[in-house]
Amino acid sequence: MLGGLFTILVSVILPVAVFIYACWKKSYVSFLLGVATFVVSQVTLRMPLLSVLEKNSTSYLFFSATQPILFALFLGVTAALIEEWGRYVTMRFLMKRRNWGHGVIFGLGHGGIEAILLVGIPMINAILMTPYLLTDSLSFISGIERLSAMFLHVGLSLMILQGVVKKQIRYVWIAIILHTIVNASIGVISYYVPTNLSLYIIEGFIVMMGLIMLAYSFVVRRKGSLR
Repeated sequence: MLGGLFTILVSVILPVAVFIYACWKKSYVSFLLGVATFVVSQVTLRMPLLSVLEKNSTSYLFFSATQPILFALFLGVTAALIEEWGRYVTMRFLMKRRNWGHGVIFGLGHGGIEAILLVGIPMINAILMTPYLLTDSLSFISGIERLSAMFLHVGLSLMILQGVVKKQIRYVWIAIILHTIVNASIGVISYYVPTNLSLYIIEGFIVMMGLIMLAYSFVVRRKGSLR
């Protein structure tokens, strides 16, 4: 139960607290733009499209079953492409305040709504409906993963924002590559590593990437490339 409560703290209470802080600082627009970017790119476009393919395309099902590595790369690159270009379009045409703080808030909005929808709400349902199925270790891992993913989204958002401010598309492609590596690692690692170890290696890699992007965020701030 403690693991579940920790995951709810990270995946629900933290994003809500950030939104309240953003409202207090009058930067809620940037937070909501981050939320909208994830909802439109993933919930409205990519996920329904993949669901249609899964239900109606035998070629898609055959590909997923016979080419696990390529399929993992496919899932990773499609998520990265739609989210990072979505971030770019939103920041380029809708985001008016393009400094470091608003880039961070944007990333927390993006990562926060992802955490709420993919982990927070399912965890609340699990605690209410089937608490006997929860294990503290796995629940803690879910919370740590979501925190790391939020760090990742903050770093990627700042990277894309630099591309917008400097008018350099290369930042977008770098973000796409990094995002693809993180997403595809889930399928690739689980294929090559024994089942009893794969979860810990996958989560360790996600945590490492999250910390790297968090460090990158502070480097961006120190260099003053986003004021």
